[in-house]
Amino acid sequence: MVGRCLALATLVALVGLGVQGMQFHAAQGHEALAERGGLASEATQHLTPEERKFAHEQAFEKEFTVELDMTTAREKDLHIGVELDTDTDFTPVSVSKIRKSGLLELWNRAHPDDAVLLGDTITKVNDILWHHNSKTFVERIKGQFKASKKGLEGTSDLLKLFIQRPRRKNEGRTQAQRDDLYRKQYPKDFSVDIPFVPNQSMGWVLNSTADDWVPPVIESVSSTGMLALFNQEHPEFRIYPGDEIVMSNGIQWHHNTKVFKNRIETMMRRTIAEANSTVAMSLHVQRPKAVVEVLESKTFEKMFDATLPYSGGSTDFGWKLQMNTSDPVNITYILFGFLSHWNEANPTQRLAVGDRILKANRANWHHNKSSFGPRLLNFLRTSPNTTLRVQRKAEVKYAKGWAVEIPAREGQLLGLHMSVNDDEFPATVSTIKPLSAVSIFNEDNPDFEVKPGDHIFKVNDVLWRSNSREFAQRLEQQFTKSKRTGVMRLWVQRPEGLETEDEPIHHRYYEYSVELNISSPQTVGWKLNTTGEGPVFISELSVVKANGTATSISSWNQKNGCGF
Repeated sequence: MVGRCLALATLVALVGLGVQGMQFHAAQGHEALAERGGLASEATQHLTPEERKFAHEQAFEKEFTVELDMTTAREKDLHIGVELDTDTDFTPVSVSKIRKSGLLELWNRAHPDDAVLLGDTITKVNDILWHHNSKTFVERIKGQFKASKKGLEGTSDLLKLFIQRPRRKNEGRTQAQRDDLYRKQYPKDFSVDIPFVPNQSMGWVLNSTADDWVPPVIESVSSTGMLALFNQEHPEFRIYPGDEIVMSNGIQWHHNTKVFKNRIETMMRRTIAEANSTVAMSLHVQRPKAVVEVLESKTFEKMFDATLPYSGGSTDFGWKLQMNTSDPVNITYILFGFLSHWNEANPTQRLAVGDRILKANRANWHHNKSSFGPRLLNFLRTSPNTTLRVQRKAEVKYAKGWAVEIPAREGQLLGLHMSVNDDEFPATVSTIKPLSAVSIFNEDNPDFEVKPGDHIFKVNDVLWRSNSREFAQRLEQQFTKSKRTGVMRLWVQRPEGLETEDEPIHHRYYEYSVELNISSPQTVGWKLNTTGEGPVFISELSVVKANGTATSISSWNQKNGCGF
C-alpha cells in the first residue's frame, strides 16, 4: 500500500516509477517445470548438440519474443500488469496472472498468435539471461522496466521478454488456464435472489433458440416487473440483456437449454400463483464479455419556493437572468452582493446557477417570455416580498458504475467528505482525506479508485432514496458498523467527463506532517535517496536501533495505526 505511512516508503518509490502491477510470490506444485529447468544443467552437459536440441524441443512447445511498448507505458502511465512465480532459482520465473490493464494485456490483444499464457516462462529480458537466479532475475526485469519507462540513456522504447512455453504431458489446458480463459470470456459471474412482488411478472424475455450448448440468454428486460425492481434496488448486481442463466432455484443447466428454460418458466408461474415465497427466483448468472453494461442517464429534480425580501427599489439583485429563450427564466450567474448574502442566510432556499423560475407571486410562466420576465423584475423592485417557485433540474450521463469494498479497521476514518446541499440530488464525493480508509483503498486499487465528483448510491444494504443529508450520515454509521466484518461495500457511479483515457488518475501524492521524537540522526530509522533529478525519497526503513529499541519512525507508525 503506497503512501499511507512511512513504513511503506520504499514501495512509494517503486510506484512512482511505474512498477506497480508486477507482483512476485513463491509458487507451489511446479515439479514438472523444475525438471525441465534442469535440462540446461547436469542432465544436458553430456548430450550431443543434436540430442540437446531434441531435448529442448521436447521440453518446450513454443518460443517467441514479446516487445512491450514503453512509449505507451510513459504516455498512459501503464505498468507491465503481470504476476510472476519464483519457485526456486533452478526453475525459470513463470507467469501466474495477467491483469486486465497493463502492457502485457495490450500485447496479447494485438498479437493473439503470440499471446502470453499462464504458465509461460520468461528466460530473457532485453539482453539479460536467466541463469538459475530467479529472484535476482525478477529484480533485473523490474530494473529494466523502470529504466526504459523513465527513458534513461541507453534504453530502448521496447522492453523485450523472451518467452518459453513448457510442453505438457496433457496437451489440454491446465485448470489455471481454463479458469483464466473463463474469466476472459465471462468477466462477471454471480448469484442473486429476485424478491417476489405481488401482482408483478418477472419482466424478462428468455431466449433458448440457440443450441443446447448455450445456456438460456436474457433477451430483454422490461422497465416494469420484478427484475426491473431488483435492478433498481441492487445496482451492483444488475442483470442486463445478454446475461446467461446457468442455475435456477438449485437446478443446474446441463446442456439442455430448452428443457431448462421450460423449468424456469414453470417455477415462475408456480411462485406467482401460490405466492408462498419471499423469493421469486434464485439465479446464477454469467455475463459474457460482449455484454455492454450501460448505465442509463438519470434526471434529478427539485421544486421549492424561495421568498426574497424587498430590494429597496433596486433591480440590481446580484444575479444575471436569461429571459430571451422559449425556456423559463433561468439564473446564469450569481454575483457577490445581495443574493449571495441572502443565500448564506437561507441555505434551505438558496438559489443556484441553472435554477429555473416558474412563478413569481401570482404570476405564472406560461411560455410567455415577453411578459413574465418584466413582471418578475417589477415584483422584485416594488413588492415587500417576492415568492419564487423554483425548479432545479439536472440530467446526468454516467460513464461507469462499480462496486467498491473499503477495508474497515479500528482506529481508521472513512475519509469521505460529501456534497449534500440538496436531498434530491445524489450524494457526491467532494474531497477524500489523506491516510483515510478510502485513500488507502485508492492507492491499492487504482483501477477502482473513488474520486471527487463520483456519486454514491448504495452503502452496504442502504440505498440512496433522494435523502442525501441522511445518506451522508449513514455512510459514517455504516463504516463504524462495518468494522465488525472488516469491509464496507459501496456502489459508485461516475458522471461522464470526470476523466478521460488520456488523463490517468492512477497515482497521486498526499502531503501530511509527521512529528518524530529524534534524539540523534542515527535513531530516525531511515535511509534517504538523494540521487537523480526527482525529490528526495525514503529508500529504506529499519524497525529497531542497534541497542534493540524502536526507531523514531517505527514508533510513530505504531502509534498512528500504520504498523510496520
